[in-house]
Amino acid sequence: MKRLPPTLREKKRYIAFEIMCDEPLVKDEVAREIWKQALSLLGEIQVSTLGLGVLDYNCDTSEGFLVCRNEAAWKIKAVLAFVGEVNEKKAHICVTGVSGTIKALKRKFLNKGPSIIEEKTYNKRVNLEIVRSFGECIDALPKDKELLSRLKDLNMKYIGLMKSDLEMEKSFGGN
Repeated sequence: MKRLPPTLREKKRYIAFEIMCDEPLVKDEVAREIWKQALSLLGEIQVSTLGLGVLDYNCDTSEGFLVCRNEAAWKIKAVLAFVGEVNEKKAHICVTGVSGTIKALKRKFLNKGPSIIEEKTYNKRVNLEIVRSFGECIDALPKDKELLSRLKDLNMKYIGLMKSDLEMEKSFGGN
């Protein structure tokens, strides 16, 4: 049997969430509680139309995401707000974002990366403070007043660099 063309398929939404709980939770416990809360709040008939499924949950970071139909995203957000305990442990689920693709959801809401000020690096020409890094990309804040004023004139806050730029500088005799 052939698959439906993309225009005829149901549109999906992926909802990222974070659980605030004192104890670590298992994916099965979280999924069971979300389903239980959805059934008690909406009823069996409406839950059957949601297309709800818990796709992933990381016990270490207490973050996960689920999938639902496009029109049902607001109902799922309401269901998640009503979760008060998971497996008799007090817990609260916060929705961190909604996206149309898993890739965008992970990029925007689940991969928060390191803390805002990560490290300082000293170039032989410019003193930079690395503010954020994501993969190979780095945002750096120059400490030089002249460069800061130039950035301000351009309505920019940071200089965009690649990790290879810093490594190349080190290999050519920079600090």
